[in-house]
This record gives sequence, C-alpha cells and structure tokens, in this order.
Amino acid sequence: MPCSIVGRTLVLTNIFKYPLGLLRVDNGDTTMGRIKTQQIKSKGEELYTLHGKVYTPDFVKNKELVDKHATIQSKKLRNVLAGFMTRKARKVQQAGD
Repeated sequence: MPCSIVGRTLVLTNIFKYPLGLLRVDNGDTTMGRIKTQQIKSKGEELYTLHGKVYTPDFVKNKELVDKHATIQSKKLRNVLAGFMTRKARKVQQAGD
C-alpha cells in the first residue's frame, strides 16, 4: 500500500502509475491531463478531516501545511495534494458565503 498513517501524520509514497502524471491512451499516445488519482482524493479528504480548519485557498501556504502534516517522498506529489487541498478549501469557502 503506498500510504499509511503514523500518529496524526499521513505518509505517502509515489502513487503515480506513469511518470509526471502522463495518461496512457489505448492508441499508445500519451497526453497530459488534470488527473487526480483516487488515492490523492481519498488522502486529501483524510487530511482535510484531520486538519481541515488550517487549509486556506492559498496554494503556497497549503504546500507548507501539507509538508507539516504529511510525509511525502516527491515534490510533485506534494504539489498535487496541496492543489487538491486548495481547491477543496475554495469550495468550502464559496459554500459558506
């Protein structure tokens, strides 16, 4: 399993099937896309449940918070998770307005 929880810290390993988020299409071509794997979504929800009030719509601040709350092996994975948390925080903020 590429992720685990140690205490209140989420430990993630590289969960991307293809490097740099490339998606393999049936015809053999590769295309870039905004793909969020199910593990990013589920672990993002888990982080938001544990520490939801500290995440903000500011991506740079969320990168630091993800580093603080999770042990992540790659910068790309940290940024994808921070982007997911930023998007979730914006949705929650818009729903509250």
